[in-house]
Amino acid sequence: MKLIEKVNDLEARLLGNRCLVLGAALVGGGTYEFFMSSLSVSDKEPLNLIASITSSLTAIIGSFLIGFNTCGIDTYKSYKRTIKHIEQFGEIMPDFFIKYIGQDNGHFMGYCQLQGMYLAARKNGKLESFYRNRKEYSKCLIPNF
Repeated sequence: MKLIEKVNDLEARLLGNRCLVLGAALVGGGTYEFFMSSLSVSDKEPLNLIASITSSLTAIIGSFLIGFNTCGIDTYKSYKRTIKHIEQFGEIMPDFFIKYIGQDNGHFMGYCQLQGMYLAARKNGKLESFYRNRKEYSKCLIPNF
């Protein structure tokens, strides 16, 4: 595997899923703010208590986002599958799209798989087939970019 392929894989794993990136940012920011508010001079001030509670909640919400996205594993699996599919067929075929997204997908379900497909289509210059299939078969409201 060449270095550029490893970098693309790393991008798909770490930065490809925007919900995962948001979760990591919330965990990091919430943890930082919690420790900064706990190091404050006076623990008896109500603002310090409010800051501690909100920073804890922020970190918990971020943890749920990371867990809900299974740490980006579904995005990466979909990315690799779609790359192989595009190499074989030259575009994203409707039956492949339906197989991995499902007929009865929800407004928020299937985002991870869609994002993996989007990243593979973008890498191979096949975004028009991705958008065509997404428009016809997906109900997911979260945009891919």
